[in-house]
Amino acid sequence: KEARSGTILGAAGAAGTAAAAAGGNAQIGSTAGVSAPTGAGSHADPRSQLSLPGSEQLEASAAGVHALCCYLSLAASQQEVTRPEDAMPSLVRILQVVSKYGQALEPQLAAHLQLCPPRVWQAITPQLFAQLHHPQPGVRRLVLQLLQLVGAAAPFAVLYTALAEAQIAEHSGAPLLPELQALLQGLDAGRPRLMADVRRLMTEAERLTVTWEERWHALLCELEVDVARRCVTLRAEAERVAGGAVGVGVPGGERGGVEGASEGSGQKRSRGGMEQKRAIIARKAKLKLPMSDSSAESAPASSSAGDTKCRLGAEQRQAILASRYATLMLPIVLVLEKNVKANAACEPETPAEAAFMSEVLPRLSSAIAAFKNPPPDAMHHLATRPQVCWEPLKGILRMLSAALERHTLMDLAHVSPGLATLKHTRVPMPGLASAEGGGFTEKWASEEGEGPADPEGPAASGGTVTIAGVFPTLAALPTKTRPKRLELLGSDGLKYVFLLKGRDDLRMDERLMQVLQLSNSLLRADKHASRLNLGVRHYSVTPLGDRVGLIQWVHNTVSIYALFRNWQANMRARHAAMAAAAAAATPLQASPAGAAGAAAPPPQTHALAPAVSAAAAGGRRGVSSTTVGHPQQQQQQQ
Repeated sequence: KEARSGTILGAAGAAGTAAAAAGGNAQIGSTAGVSAPTGAGSHADPRSQLSLPGSEQLEASAAGVHALCCYLSLAASQQEVTRPEDAMPSLVRILQVVSKYGQALEPQLAAHLQLCPPRVWQAITPQLFAQLHHPQPGVRRLVLQLLQLVGAAAPFAVLYTALAEAQIAEHSGAPLLPELQALLQGLDAGRPRLMADVRRLMTEAERLTVTWEERWHALLCELEVDVARRCVTLRAEAERVAGGAVGVGVPGGERGGVEGASEGSGQKRSRGGMEQKRAIIARKAKLKLPMSDSSAESAPASSSAGDTKCRLGAEQRQAILASRYATLMLPIVLVLEKNVKANAACEPETPAEAAFMSEVLPRLSSAIAAFKNPPPDAMHHLATRPQVCWEPLKGILRMLSAALERHTLMDLAHVSPGLATLKHTRVPMPGLASAEGGGFTEKWASEEGEGPADPEGPAASGGTVTIAGVFPTLAALPTKTRPKRLELLGSDGLKYVFLLKGRDDLRMDERLMQVLQLSNSLLRADKHASRLNLGVRHYSVTPLGDRVGLIQWVHNTVSIYALFRNWQANMRARHAAMAAAAAAATPLQASPAGAAGAAAPPPQTHALAPAVSAAAAGGRRGVSSTTVGHPQQQQQQQ
């Protein structure tokens, strides 16, 4: 690049690399002054001696940023930077200097950064938004300047990320950053319809990520495991009460105290026994159990645990189990009631939500009430089968599971009318700037023929492909999180397929795609790897919030989950074949004469062993077995 770009480009690149390296290695702290030199024999921690850099280091850092900006400007003008990731190393070095010394060099850096072409900064847009949370206001102002330059040159490069950051702040309840608010106001100026359409796209995408049926299905599946664990505890409690191990439901230590009171005498009995008896009386009073007069007063010391167990009838044991059931299931009931109240407070905005509100929500409310206060017939099974109380909610869980299995193809007008009516917008196609050329789109042909769906075409948006419509069918993948396959129609007449994924932070996936892009840049720079055409296939990731985003659909691929399911099916078929072969061979080995109905010969005839083996082998080969008789006849048959 230096040889082709001339002497100025070479000097700028060399000076920028050396100066930025010198500035990047400088130490910075919170106090003024030049950092004190550290001797070779000093054992102090270098991190404890950080201070503001000296004037020479500041000048070197500013010169490095200026040289790198000139380098990127010349490289972009001479077609040296053809891909965004080619400039990523230089951009990251500039951002590092801005992050460290932006507060002290704000005027100089603000002038130098304007020399760099704005579109070059698209490669590290996520890193720029991350620096908006920098503690120093000077650094935040410099980053805002860069984002405003990029937004003015290419609004689609910062549009989705800016609105996603604003949505994340709104969901978390944190105040919106002033810099982010200024950026959004600049983007909204002159583009009110664009911002409204992008917000509607993000809102409807979040709605489709997890529908009301899917959310309740996941919640009931999670709670069912917890209920089963609590039922085991309740069953153990029922066995303990029914067996009389603790008398009236007091802990084992209390039972030991009662027995000690009956066996001891004198002061031991008056101290230990009476204290335990008072605890039993208090427990009975709390449970509202009948107490005899001898228990209310000073009962004789000869009262044993067996007598206490005899005074517990069926009603008392049932009352203890009912109280224990209410205590164990109270957290489950609170979670269910909280979600029902939150769901009932939401106003249905789609036909699917209205149907859920009128059909499923009343059944959920009645099932939760039955689970909280089980009917008498279910209360009788608390000791043996406490999971019976979960049956009403389990029935709703089965209903939701069957509905989700049936509705793998959803009508977009039924689940998201707002997205179905999104037509002829100026919303840029997500991820198109960061996707590779081949394999991202496929030609879409309508009944009228092929051609742009937007009459004005991409030229109306300055050559940027926009969303002209959404296909009416939405496919849900049969996996745990149920991501959706969303098809968008571009203004160029092509179909763009995405995977709408939720319940996961896709910002980490976006960073990983940047690593793959940088790896491809390094591979292209190496002559041996370039000759072999080595590269890593990546795809676009567009976060639309903290738990939702769009992932480019890669065609002609097989998921690892599909491979695992195929392996499972093959293993089941193999085990079934082995079991069938073993079942077919077992009768022949046990009784070879059973096929003809003859009685088995006595065990003394050892000459039958070869015949049994031959019959078993013949059965495995599909040959019909013959009647086994005298050894001489067996030899003739062989």
